[in-house]
Amino acid sequence: MQTNENSEDVIHGNGPDCDEDDSLSDISQQLATLALNKVSLFDQNHDSDDLDEAINLFRDVVALCSSDDPARFQHLANLAYAVYMRSRETGHRDQLDEAISLFRETSGFRQPGEYGYIKHLDFFAQALSRRYDCLGRIEDLEESTILYRKILEHCPADDVDRPAFINNLATSLSTHFANTDHIEDLEEAISLYRQSLTHMPTENPSRPVALHNLSRMIMSRFDRTCQKDDLDEAIELGRNSVILAQLSHPLRDVFIASTIKKLERRFDLFDLKQDLDEEIDIHQDYLAHLSPDNPRYIPGLAALNFRLRARFERYGQTEDIDRIVECFWLTFASLPPGQVTPHIGCLVGLAADLELRFNLLHLQEDLDDAITVSYDALTLSPEGHPLGAHTHILCSLIRLLRVRFGQFHEREDLEELIDLGRTTITISSLQPMERFMFTNDLALDLSSRFDLSERWDDLDDSITFHRRARDICPSNYPERFKVLLVLAIRIMTRYKVLGRTQDLQESILLHLETIALVPNDQAARAHATFLETYKSATIDLAKRFLEVGRSHDLDMVVSLHRDALVLFPSGHDHHPLCLSNLAASLMLRFDQLNNIEDLNEAVDLYRKSLNSSQPSYFHYYEIEIKFVWCLLVRFGYTGDCANLIEAMTTHHKTLLHPVILCSPGNPDRPHALGGALKTFDTGVETHEELLEWSKQLQEQTRETLFILSIYSSSGAVGPVISVEFLFILARIYIMQHDLDLAFSIYTNCFQGGSINQGFRAALTWARLAREFHHSSTSHAYSQALLLSEKRIAMRPTVESQYKVFTSDAARELSSHAASFAIQEGDLEVAVEMLERGRGQLWSKLRTYRDPFNQFTTPPENGIGSQLEDITTSTLDETFGPISLSSVNTRWERDSAPHRQLVNTWNEVTTDMRRRPNLSAFLSPVPFSFLRGAAVDGPVIMISLSRYRSDALIIRDTGSPMLVPLDKDLPEIVSKLCSRASRPIYPIQEEMTNILRILWQKICVPVVVELKKFQIEKQSRIWWCPTGALIQLPIHAAGPYVAGKENLCDLFISSYTHTLSSLVQARKTMVPEPSILSTHLLVIGQSDSLPQVRKELSILQELFSTSISSYDNAEATPDLVLSQLKQYKWVHFACHGGLDATRPFESYFKLHNGNLSLRQILRSNLPSAEFGFLAACHTMRGDVEGNPDEGISLAAAVQFSGFRSIVGTLWAMSDCDGPVLARDFYRYMLRNGPQNIKQSDAAIALHKAVESMRNAGVPVERWSTFVHVGI
Repeated sequence: MQTNENSEDVIHGNGPDCDEDDSLSDISQQLATLALNKVSLFDQNHDSDDLDEAINLFRDVVALCSSDDPARFQHLANLAYAVYMRSRETGHRDQLDEAISLFRETSGFRQPGEYGYIKHLDFFAQALSRRYDCLGRIEDLEESTILYRKILEHCPADDVDRPAFINNLATSLSTHFANTDHIEDLEEAISLYRQSLTHMPTENPSRPVALHNLSRMIMSRFDRTCQKDDLDEAIELGRNSVILAQLSHPLRDVFIASTIKKLERRFDLFDLKQDLDEEIDIHQDYLAHLSPDNPRYIPGLAALNFRLRARFERYGQTEDIDRIVECFWLTFASLPPGQVTPHIGCLVGLAADLELRFNLLHLQEDLDDAITVSYDALTLSPEGHPLGAHTHILCSLIRLLRVRFGQFHEREDLEELIDLGRTTITISSLQPMERFMFTNDLALDLSSRFDLSERWDDLDDSITFHRRARDICPSNYPERFKVLLVLAIRIMTRYKVLGRTQDLQESILLHLETIALVPNDQAARAHATFLETYKSATIDLAKRFLEVGRSHDLDMVVSLHRDALVLFPSGHDHHPLCLSNLAASLMLRFDQLNNIEDLNEAVDLYRKSLNSSQPSYFHYYEIEIKFVWCLLVRFGYTGDCANLIEAMTTHHKTLLHPVILCSPGNPDRPHALGGALKTFDTGVETHEELLEWSKQLQEQTRETLFILSIYSSSGAVGPVISVEFLFILARIYIMQHDLDLAFSIYTNCFQGGSINQGFRAALTWARLAREFHHSSTSHAYSQALLLSEKRIAMRPTVESQYKVFTSDAARELSSHAASFAIQEGDLEVAVEMLERGRGQLWSKLRTYRDPFNQFTTPPENGIGSQLEDITTSTLDETFGPISLSSVNTRWERDSAPHRQLVNTWNEVTTDMRRRPNLSAFLSPVPFSFLRGAAVDGPVIMISLSRYRSDALIIRDTGSPMLVPLDKDLPEIVSKLCSRASRPIYPIQEEMTNILRILWQKICVPVVVELKKFQIEKQSRIWWCPTGALIQLPIHAAGPYVAGKENLCDLFISSYTHTLSSLVQARKTMVPEPSILSTHLLVIGQSDSLPQVRKELSILQELFSTSISSYDNAEATPDLVLSQLKQYKWVHFACHGGLDATRPFESYFKLHNGNLSLRQILRSNLPSAEFGFLAACHTMRGDVEGNPDEGISLAAAVQFSGFRSIVGTLWAMSDCDGPVLARDFYRYMLRNGPQNIKQSDAAIALHKAVESMRNAGVPVERWSTFVHVGI
């Protein structure tokens, strides 16, 4: 309804018909005048107090007037208006009722044509319409309609308000139509709306509303009549209403939504793409005029996303999926902080659309980002989240990881799939089918990892979870037979390894149960999985025959294959393979029974199999090879040369197939190439046997290999396939003994494929080159180490970087490389190789923190300033934990932006190397720099490799000294580690045996060489062990026989994780002692460790005022981190925890939380000097992951800035803490607090431990204490 709220047209004291009756009392006149003034003030200022006063004054005036007073109706009319306006302000229905009653009482006050007559009726009609809106009484609506008709009847044609009155009547009729469905109301409303627009100027601010109303009514008529002209006109009117409405128009959103809805309706009915396009354009234009903080912005993005998705699903425009993804990111960026639920929904939708775009465009970045976004959503939606999204997100994440693993075969993805699978099956809220699916997937993933690495515990675990999946799987599940089939195959695999008859028996029973489970209809049984079931069952039966000798098993094998041939008749895709399988089973029975009928039938079946398939058939070449072999067997059995001739002819065709089918323009070239690869890869031994019979065939083989090499170098296939092809081709050349060509092919693998493929190629190259004594071995190892470092750099977080180190290949690379350098007599290169492979994570992080650490003097000022932003960003990205505030950037860190950061880093470092005196910037550290670690005493590096094991004694001058060690040392160390890995600490007898073996196998030959160098007794030495040896107490080794000296009687031992860390610690060491260095920060938890109180008391007595202690509730993680930045010396006396599955979450246990290894890593403490870590396991790292990385609390403390550290290899006894601390610090303070030196820490620990030994403390207790650093 359009209203006129100007009271001057209705409320008046002296209109044209006003009779100024002299009898009206002066007081009534004054009150009326005052009331009119108050109404005027309200109209101007909208102050409700003015309106209330006016109403009261009008009531007083009416009360003073007699019933026959001519002015009384005027005053009642004024009161009616005032009360009506008040009801609009307050919404009180009683006021609205009173106003209507007053309007009705005064409706006869003026006659048509009199001044104020029309406006009086207008306000009366408005009041009735308002009450209808409140109560829905149809009589109010009908009365208001009558009033509007009366208004139009007496309103002049040129009246400026006539269009508004017409519009109001039309609105009343449209409302009446909505209630009664009288079509005449609708038609009249449309006619009136058209009439209103005819009389309304274009610039009239009410015109957009009128257009919208007419559009709405015509759309209602379309709903009744389905006339397309009405729909077209309604849309056109809607467009015009949007065009005319200013951006600030209060109803513009309504106009836009209505127009879009009509366009959507026409699109649904008539499938006009331009309607959908226009919808999207309107949405985009609407959003272009909104700021991201506008509350309508996010709903607008959602609406646009919805219609873009509709267009994409209908027409497949890839730019639409790009916009959909963009909408999600804009929505995500605009969501208010702290609103977890919208964040989760947005991340889930984004992951789904990134996956969709990956399926369309095959861009790895989309798949990577979808996985990262899913991780973020999972972080925000932990198990038990009210939305129940946790399981859904897990399922999606696992699916995405499985897709990526299937595409790129990255080992890290498989590891993550297994970790997620193990986590998922522990969720208590899983539905039975969900539990079955997750358990089955975990079993399959463990099977895949077994196939890759042959870890037998994976095979056992996969069988366990396959059994669980079978037990959970409903008996009526349509594909239960697949579950049984995989279980049967895996049990058979275990049988092949362990030879347990019960595994063979179970596999056979499972296969037969699988066959019985498949529905009897032909379609269900004619399935590839079912064919695999038959094949596996026959293999199992054949195995049992070979083991038990039951001829019935061979007969059953043949019978099963005949059944399969019936299920897959001629013309079926699997018919050739069924023929081949039956032939193979007959050949197996012929080998046992020598029945010539079986051999003849096998030959015929193989021939039929080949004739019923084409060379492009996946198994074609495999069948040809088997056919050739079968003919040769029959030639040997019968002497019929026709068999030999057919065999040679067939093999000749086999060699020619790849050449023919790979000719340019042949559409089957990629498929044929795949078949050729399989032929050469799996059948090369058979080829070699055939080549002995014909020089012609040998020449053809070489020609074929040459042509295949041309295809590989010309890029006839994609980069990933091409690299895999190069692997196979290189192996063929190795079998041909063309080593130079084979290893040159491996170098090509570095360019076309991924970093992981290049790394795998380098490893294979190094292994084979060493095996064949090729001159490229050293270069191959260097390339492998370089690619290993690149793999690390491309991982954005410490967790993902660490996963690279824990792979089997990365674990032993540096030791194998060093062992080869030692074998070649290049000991300096061996040291460099060991250093590159040891502590790669720490080296990389240290490089980010101090890029110029290997320079004795820093470059000129400003030369490295451009690295500052990159290194800061990289460290933040590497250490930053996931939280709601960082979710928006997590996807960037793990995808393209992180890769860009790495690329920028590489560009800057390359530029640096072009500068004078910086050619070695961030290059592998040379031996000339590394031997600086030995300036205060020799460093003994120990290399463990399956090829050889050695100790390298490094001095500050000259080349390293080689000390060959026992060739079985890796196996010995592995056994010692398992014996030493007790939950608390090893028992005394066990530890003594361990120390004796370490003495005999390692220390004795090293001590002999040290004595040759005339190293004085009780001098300091440093141990730099590799592999699992880092977990063993070499410093405590000895014969432990009365009268003989142990290692600690000869030398004072320290450890270092890397040579570089020792050099760096000395480089940053303060040359002179200072008062500040003697102020000790002590962190304790005496409530959980009672002896800590005594320990703190001793320290307080020794340091007097130069100590700050925080115990129990005082020592919170946040406080400790802040205090560490202010002190150079720190002493921890609390529990330490080792998280074997998440090493970066290992911790010091403090009050109300843990101080994790990750938090320590984030701290940069350049002034730190010494740390005493009187807590359990501070030196122990991830033994099962990669011990060379030394991911331990002590390593983290050292990385954060501490140069000298006392730590523990395993749990320490609570009662040893006070005694050790007392003797240690007494020695450190022997010359007074002003002369304390951090470099005395090793000697102080040595003497304190010596006191424990002399006091009879068991060896397993004192040997846990070690010193690390300078």
